[in-house]
Amino acid sequence: MATPTFLLGCNGRGAQASSLSRPVSLQEATIDEQFRMVKESGVFDYFDRLPLRSQLDAYLEAMAKYQLPVHTGSWFYRLGRDDALLADNLILCKEVGAACHNVMTFTQHADGHLLTDDEIVRHYLETYDAGMKLGVEPSFELHVNMWTEDFRRVTPIAQRIEAQGIPFHFTMDYSHVIFKIGNPHEQDISGVREAVAAGHMVLDPFEAGSLCDEWLDLGIVRWTQLRTVGPNQPLNLWCPNDLGAPLGDTLAYGPYARGIQYPITKPAPALETSGVGASAYPNSSWRMTSSSVPSPCPPCSSAMAIPGQPRSQISSQIAASYGSPDSCSPTGLSGCTLTPCQPRADALGPGRVTMPEVLSSD
Repeated sequence: MATPTFLLGCNGRGAQASSLSRPVSLQEATIDEQFRMVKESGVFDYFDRLPLRSQLDAYLEAMAKYQLPVHTGSWFYRLGRDDALLADNLILCKEVGAACHNVMTFTQHADGHLLTDDEIVRHYLETYDAGMKLGVEPSFELHVNMWTEDFRRVTPIAQRIEAQGIPFHFTMDYSHVIFKIGNPHEQDISGVREAVAAGHMVLDPFEAGSLCDEWLDLGIVRWTQLRTVGPNQPLNLWCPNDLGAPLGDTLAYGPYARGIQYPITKPAPALETSGVGASAYPNSSWRMTSSSVPSPCPPCSSAMAIPGQPRSQISSQIAASYGSPDSCSPTGLSGCTLTPCQPRADALGPGRVTMPEVLSSD
């Protein structure tokens, strides 16, 4: 049997046995059921999710029962607020057996200022030192609302770190670039609109000289994530924008979730005159063609996250289930990850994961 060149994982929180008679639900299965379904799929090598500390025993039991390891886990952090949480999560990764911790760091510090390159470099080096002492590699993710959303910063910061003899481990979720293709407003948020228009930056991964090629050629890609997304993905009008929004920057995004953010649900009927919301259903093939903000507002643009489901409920589900509040998926597609089979603790950098390998996993 050939040795695989990468490991394929699944974030099991969206795993469901769905059918036409039993459509996908936003209700999360138990931890045991998630492990069972991921294992029985026969597709995945590992479970990609960091447990809460209160869930550790349940994870260890499910891992042993289904012979499915946890190889990676993700969480999000704001510097100046979550330093102790990051340190504890690195320990938690070791306790659950994860070899890699995916780190998402918000663009802004807890005091509101934008993180400088010096702060990010120092943050990476400190996290790297702390993680490697535990046998846990950190990998910094390309993600909306995080410093990496300014694509211009990734390569220079990676080069500064590697100039010190330390490998820069990068989690490339290129979905966060793809949904900005053809979307000038989203490109403005990343600060790249003029560069893209002038042809100095290429977003499309199928075109020569794209950001995807640039980061792969640097040899920094340690882990790749996939999620459902398309170019110029429209705003997610049926999910509020209060989940994970940068400090003081909600006006840049408006009241709606961005196209990359979950949960994505089929638009529900308008509210009845009594004010009782109709049900919303997870979106599988519903077509939306405009990314502009509509008028009037959609049914749940006020106090409801999803018609019939309080915002506080959906927020608590997300916080208890996965580190990133805007990565909640009812379909389970967002948690697919690709990692090299052998974690490396040296300073030579990670192996290259090519785009065809990434695409073949979907």
